[in-house]
Amino acid sequence: VLQEQSQLPSIDYYRHNTMRPAYQALCDSIMMYNSDAIVVGYMTWGRRYGGKQCVDFGDGLHCSADFVDFNHMQDTMSAAYCENAYATDSYVSPVGDAWKEALSRDNRLVLHSTDDSHPTYEGSYLAACVFHAVFWQESPVGTYFNTSSISPKRAEFLQNVAHDVFFNDLEKWNIEIDVTGIDRSCEDNDDFKVINSPNSDNILIKNKNGKSANVKIININGAIIADKDIHGDATLHIGNSQGIYIVYITEQGSQARFVQKIVR
Repeated sequence: VLQEQSQLPSIDYYRHNTMRPAYQALCDSIMMYNSDAIVVGYMTWGRRYGGKQCVDFGDGLHCSADFVDFNHMQDTMSAAYCENAYATDSYVSPVGDAWKEALSRDNRLVLHSTDDSHPTYEGSYLAACVFHAVFWQESPVGTYFNTSSISPKRAEFLQNVAHDVFFNDLEKWNIEIDVTGIDRSCEDNDDFKVINSPNSDNILIKNKNGKSANVKIININGAIIADKDIHGDATLHIGNSQGIYIVYITEQGSQARFVQKIVR
């Protein structure tokens, strides 16, 4: 996990002349010693009220734009970490964007401590939920929380924010989830088409040749959430839960299979 000092990504001079080359050098060194390693950029968060950020680390005083608020600064932080990920084929842990989403859903929420920079306990817990999703590529909803430090309602809220921010934009975080244990030998079967509308509670299966088949929809934890025998087009109800799912279709009377990953 690579994390920059929290102002530098927002200052163009340091973003391009310090953060970017240092990130590249560290990634190169990591991969040289362990080619199987996965580098994750820890996207931190903006200052509570934004403002101009000025730093002198020996190269003279350099400043950011005068950010009008937290969101304005956070957008710059997010762009800096995503740029690094795309250039080095590494991941992003979108903690700062999760903060932005949480604050947009509840403007009474306080994630910054009294210095308007470091996190409160709830801010740290939200960061942990995001990293849970990144490291294990599973939803943090329902995970552990300390009842003496955070209420069940607040923990559930933050878990759901982390889930939504991570799973709703995997491409932005440069993450390709590999669901193991699924036979992918016939992904190119042209007989079936999956129509996935994020605004619907249903998945539509188009069965071009009217073949008899069994359809299973499996979540990333391996649980079967829908199971139906079909003989033509079919609609399967999966509710409005967000996340990663595998649509797994097996033709009856043969070994032909169709597998497709969907993101909702």
